Amino acid sequence: MVCGQIAFRSQCRARRRSEKFKVDCNDSSVNLFCYFFAKLCFIIAENSLLFRSLIVSSIFSIIPVSAATFDVTRGDWGDDSTVNSFAWAIRQANNTPGADVIRLFSDVNVDLATPLELVTGILTELTDTAGLKIEANNHSLVGNPFFLTANGHIVDKNFPRPYLANGGDSLQVSTSSFARIADNVANVRIDTLVVDGLNAFLNVGQGSVAAIAYSTIKHLVGFGYGSPARYHHRCEFSRQFNSSHDA
Repeated sequence: MVCGQIAFRSQCRARRRSEKFKVDCNDSSVNLFCYFFAKLCFIIAENSLLFRSLIVSSIFSIIPVSAATFDVTRGDWGDDSTVNSFAWAIRQANNTPGADVIRLFSDVNVDLATPLELVTGILTELTDTAGLKIEANNHSLVGNPFFLTANGHIVDKNFPRPYLANGGDSLQVSTSSFARIADNVANVRIDTLVVDGLNAFLNVGQGSVAAIAYSTIKHLVGFGYGSPARYHHRCEFSRQFNSSHDA
């Protein structure tokens, strides 16, 4: 008899506990909650692939684009297809996203270079808006322009006078200008470069910045292209920058 009473009381307590946690599915608020919860689960399941794609794309969007380094080992300017020439390195940097680096391991002569623009003599253009750094390692970008006067005298970058095509002067080797920086290029930095015997060094586009440090620019002449072109727009120089004649 005692055992029967204990069993009866246990069943009563179990029934009360189950009734305490029983959910009334006829309750409108419960029905509404169940509906939205089921809907949310369906949406998550249906779009799980989309969510994963968004997460992956978000991760890659915050990873910075890796910059590349291009080495210049040839002594001539070269062209876009001449590997390890200055012309090739600039072309690679223009076509590679990120603020790339060009390193010079040789002096570069531009006497036989074909300018990008025959009218102005500009050799190349820097177009990657992420910017570019040129580490010249104290190597030179060299031109040796000269012309003959009507009397047969040689005029070169060391003893220049204006070139007069209509005055009987005969141009033998014309000058070139290094580069134009396109508009809105974030930052171009040029370190430890010697520029010798060009028409001009840089033409800086609107909204672009060029910083030149520990470099020397000398013997700029206008043989074949008039007076040496000056810098345009915003160009920054360090205290270690040296120049002779107009830069």
